[in-house]
Amino acid sequence: MIHLSVHSKGTILLQADSGGSAAPPPNRLGPFLSKLSGTLAPLLFLLILSVVLSFLSPHFASRDNFKQILIQAAVVAILACGQTAVIISGNIDLSVGAVMAFAGVAAAQAMSLASDPHQISTLPTWSIALIVLPAAALMSWPVRMALGKASKMVGAMATLLAFLAAEILGIMLLKSLMLRFGVNMWGGVAISCASGLSAGILTGLLTAYGKIPSFIVTLGMMGVAYGMGGIISHSQTISGLSPGFEVFGTKELFGTADRDGIPYAVLILLFVAVCVFIALARSRWGRNLYAIGGNREAARLSGVPIDMMITTVFALSGLLAGIAAVLNVSRTSVAQYTAGEGLELYAVAATVIGGTSLFGGQGGVPGTIIGALLMFTIKNGCNLLGVGSEIERAVIGAVVILAVLYDRYILPLVRHGVERMTAGPR
Repeated sequence: MIHLSVHSKGTILLQADSGGSAAPPPNRLGPFLSKLSGTLAPLLFLLILSVVLSFLSPHFASRDNFKQILIQAAVVAILACGQTAVIISGNIDLSVGAVMAFAGVAAAQAMSLASDPHQISTLPTWSIALIVLPAAALMSWPVRMALGKASKMVGAMATLLAFLAAEILGIMLLKSLMLRFGVNMWGGVAISCASGLSAGILTGLLTAYGKIPSFIVTLGMMGVAYGMGGIISHSQTISGLSPGFEVFGTKELFGTADRDGIPYAVLILLFVAVCVFIALARSRWGRNLYAIGGNREAARLSGVPIDMMITTVFALSGLLAGIAAVLNVSRTSVAQYTAGEGLELYAVAATVIGGTSLFGGQGGVPGTIIGALLMFTIKNGCNLLGVGSEIERAVIGAVVILAVLYDRYILPLVRHGVERMTAGPR
């Protein structure tokens, strides 16, 4: 019931009477199930496929086989976590495989020269400059913030000078440290991550501030990364890694000769997945990313720094490519500049199969991990059944197409039906 009352100064006030009944609590089950519906389909498919393969092959359901699936999927799943964030923002990154190969080559080359540190001087200066690029960018950013009220020209020039000074100092410092101490396993990890992060930052800057579609930028970066990897490695396979580097891809936590442990590759994957999940689902950065992918213009009008967000999401993708390079190189004990060929397509496929919409604004890390596991379960099953690689690729391609069709036409109907079923009385 609504009551009308007149204030002493003539103001009319409206008061609503609830009639003694409290308002119904908001229904949170419907939106939760609606979001979950995009992940349930690939999960259900994975479970059904696992049951079928366990009947078709007696070796599929073994513990060692499941472990191998997890280890093999780790590299692609890490790449796909970064790809998920990029696609949620309404972009795509076709360079993750090439960036992973470049980062692995850069780290392996530095470690292979560690036995004779003076050979490190043979590394191209531009490769060292690329490694220290993230640190130089971070050191120059406070200059830009301090000159926030200055004109754009003055701020840009001061930031550029600070960046160049930090870059030169970083090159000199890194070279001197490498010459004096060489490069151990942790130095290799740092070089791999820094190389991937640098490539991601460059891609993000070109996409965001150059106003170039991410498809074109990352396609070009793919060629650049493969080319730079070939130059650093002289188109040769690099071996002779630092002692202990193989731990990340082949060793297990709590594992002994008589007892299986937890592979470090799986632990690294879990750590990456949890971090990216928290960043997407529990931070302002993640909410801004979903807003950009859902409606870029509305996000811009709401004050979301779109250019900065696009740069950071590609930087994240590059960093995860560097982490994936660590696992890939440590597992094979060699680095090849062509090691990432085709992995960008697997990363996109895992993301799409896991329920992330190619149109942006929807998706998440749990579905992506399920998508990667589903793909490598298919590959593993085909190998156990003696199916040729051509049929295997055709099956994975068909699954990707079905996932896109499901996302485009069936998923909206499922979500609408779930919301209607869980909606309370009106």
